[in-house]
Amino acid sequence: MMSKLVFPKRLGLKFLVLIMLLVFAAPLANAAEIRVAGECGFSSAIKAANEDKARGGCTAGNGADTIILTRHVRPDGELPSIRSRIVIHGNNFEYRINKGDPAFEIKKDGALTIIDLHMKYLRPRNRRAIRVTDGQLLIQNSRISNCQIGVEQYRSHTTLSGDWDICGLPDDQIVMGSHTATFKGAPPPQTCQTLPPDSATVTAPDGSDIQCRRLDAMGVGNSAVIEAGLMDAVDIWGNVQPGVQVCFPRLGAVMFLDAATAPRALSTLESTAMDNSVCVSIATAGTVALVHGQPTHTAPEPEPAQPVVCTIVTTGHLVLRGSPGLSGAQLRYVPRGTQATRLARQANWHQVAYQGQVGWLGGKYVDEVSGCG
Repeated sequence: MMSKLVFPKRLGLKFLVLIMLLVFAAPLANAAEIRVAGECGFSSAIKAANEDKARGGCTAGNGADTIILTRHVRPDGELPSIRSRIVIHGNNFEYRINKGDPAFEIKKDGALTIIDLHMKYLRPRNRRAIRVTDGQLLIQNSRISNCQIGVEQYRSHTTLSGDWDICGLPDDQIVMGSHTATFKGAPPPQTCQTLPPDSATVTAPDGSDIQCRRLDAMGVGNSAVIEAGLMDAVDIWGNVQPGVQVCFPRLGAVMFLDAATAPRALSTLESTAMDNSVCVSIATAGTVALVHGQPTHTAPEPEPAQPVVCTIVTTGHLVLRGSPGLSGAQLRYVPRGTQATRLARQANWHQVAYQGQVGWLGGKYVDEVSGCG
């Protein structure tokens, strides 16, 4: 006769909920490194990452994978769509593309991070270079050349980070679509580049050599964190120094399990909401967990820039004219020593408002007082 599984009554419902969370939580912390070298070609590496199987001489993927280039590449066969979480470290090599192919196509649930890669079309291309549908794209310190249209996206999110050049386009013309975050300028040094784009961004001060991995509920292993409504977690270790910043791309409260104590001491961190992200700073190794709740602080809105006002003064008796030039109609006389706000300038003529009339003063007898640049 089969015996029944009996749980101690004193543990009750809370114990059952915790067990179910640990058993059924989706694993988040797998990754493989696939090097494009030898017989492993670029298309085969993407297939191996998508399918978590060895393909064409390439190592099998395993969850969120990193593809590392060791040479210039071309597609070895048809380039598959990105359907999983993939990071491509280009190491400043070229990815050489035929005119008829998009550089990358990212499909539903795909998340592609491109770092230090030159995507070069062999012939001019007048269609989009990258297409994203229900996915995510991060381009960091990379460029696409010999093209006219950059990124075309649908229900997706594209981020540009660091130093980029996409088809030679101005920033506001690179991405066609909505939900786009653009960050200009070189970012601080980042570590943990293999974290998927929808997880945390970890930024370390110079000299910090740290590592990290994403954790699921089982990896966190703390009932208080799980019961708080775990949404994401990153374990950070190595030479962790004060000033390491962890930012999650969604809002919530942030808890910390300090690896310096045994068992790990749990605390709630001071957190700051910035747009739709929440950021914290840590000084020691441990697990940073995003849970349901509100950040403890909100970043202040930047003060609006004050308009610069240019003030001028007349050094002689002048005629206010209806247009710049001696042929302009005479409106009225302006005495020496009159101060006015300059509205515009054309060559050596200054447009001002004086006693209810807007007109122009010749610059020969006008001095700039302040705010004129």
